[in-house]
Amino acid sequence: MEVIKIPTERDENNNDSQIIQPVYEYIIQPGDTLFYISQRNNIPLGTLIAANPQIKNPDLIYPGEKIYIPKPKEIHKGKTTYYKHEEWHCYKVPPQGYYIAAVNISDYNKGLMCGAYLEVTNWLNTIKVLVVDSMGKDKDYIDLEEKAFQKITRLSRGIIGTTWRIIPLEFPDPNDDKIKYHFGSDSTEYYINVQLRNHLYPVKKLEYFDKKKEKYIKLKRRPDGIFTKVNPRQKSFDFKITSIYNQVIIDKDIKLTPGKTVVENAQFKNLHYPES
Repeated sequence: MEVIKIPTERDENNNDSQIIQPVYEYIIQPGDTLFYISQRNNIPLGTLIAANPQIKNPDLIYPGEKIYIPKPKEIHKGKTTYYKHEEWHCYKVPPQGYYIAAVNISDYNKGLMCGAYLEVTNWLNTIKVLVVDSMGKDKDYIDLEEKAFQKITRLSRGIIGTTWRIIPLEFPDPNDDKIKYHFGSDSTEYYINVQLRNHLYPVKKLEYFDKKKEKYIKLKRRPDGIFTKVNPRQKSFDFKITSIYNQVIIDKDIKLTPGKTVVENAQFKNLHYPES
């Protein structure tokens, strides 16, 4: 595995040569409170508190402490309800250890959000969920499974206002923290379908190195989050993975194994908590 190191930039331009930072670092100044910081930055107080789990008591912060402030454009404001479902759009069987959710078709973005990890906040109550499905057309809306909804409010409320943002995936097993490649059982050297799992952030694109053409070729993503390519004529792949924040990883010599999951040693860097 090889990681391409790209200089970190705070530029907002969506340029593939620049890493997009989802948070600002800020040093607490005398007289600051989390409430005033949230007001100055136009973000909900609950979101700011959730973004800084290192602060044990939100009423006690001290000058010189470092906190992370989510950028306003990272925060979605919409409505949330709950649902019961036994089939999911992008996971036949969701991974264990997570609450699950469905996002609206617009934000789901043709499979881009499959496997995304979200922090959903209702005032000061927060729940973290894994996206495994898509739902209606109302932008910024999100549906939670019942037990997740009950973590932030009672079921009788039905529909509530929330904010949500993408955060780095958390791993129930800290030793199982690498990107996984699950090849479809019908994959061959003439047609592959592969789903990336366990990625810290949503995957913007997946490419493989074509050994004959000597260049990277982009795979097509289906709405269920599976990447496909017709006639690659290869039995092993050097994959190039780009996150929504323009991080790039190259994972080499991934063997084509139909119906199996391959794990190597690749993962994106944590941009929300750079020192973690």
